[in-house]
Amino acid sequence: MRAGPFTVDWVREAIRAHAPRLCVPSEQELVQIATLLNTINGAYHNRAGKTLAIGVRYAIWVLGHFFEARKKACQEPGVDPHIIEREIRLRDLFDSFVKAMAAHPCALDMDVGHWVRPYESWRDVDTWIAHAFKMALETCNHEKIGLTSGGPIARLTNAAIEAITGRAPGVRNVGQHLKQPYQKQGRTR
Repeated sequence: MRAGPFTVDWVREAIRAHAPRLCVPSEQELVQIATLLNTINGAYHNRAGKTLAIGVRYAIWVLGHFFEARKKACQEPGVDPHIIEREIRLRDLFDSFVKAMAAHPCALDMDVGHWVRPYESWRDVDTWIAHAFKMALETCNHEKIGLTSGGPIARLTNAAIEAITGRAPGVRNVGQHLKQPYQKQGRTR
């Protein structure tokens, strides 16, 4: 896991403190959240920017959830063995890709992030943090969890932002900011 202020214990305790009625995700999910939070923390404090790298890591994290869901779907009764075999091959290719990305030196100029806009405020990172918690908690709790102003996702996001920036924007402010894209589209989450 990338070095930084976020540990599996920090994530676990934050969930217990800010979302007490929800179950805590698996150890693997907690590691993924802590890694993502440490990556965001590093980019926030490295104004030269590693924004693109964070986007790539987030995309890989989302794809990991995608393949995990496919793995579970293959365990359902009546799935054709040929389909399962192809799914296993595809998942193995994804796992190889993830390992190759982790081992790749990323030595191009673009990897330094000189052309990427640096994070300037908590509003630049809150959506990523919120969706990481949202995906993990929905997976483990088997229910949709909304982005309400005072809800667990806003509380967890506020706590993570405070750990990154040194100042908490406030649960209500975070919740309102998280809902803005959905309100503009005429829907809520």
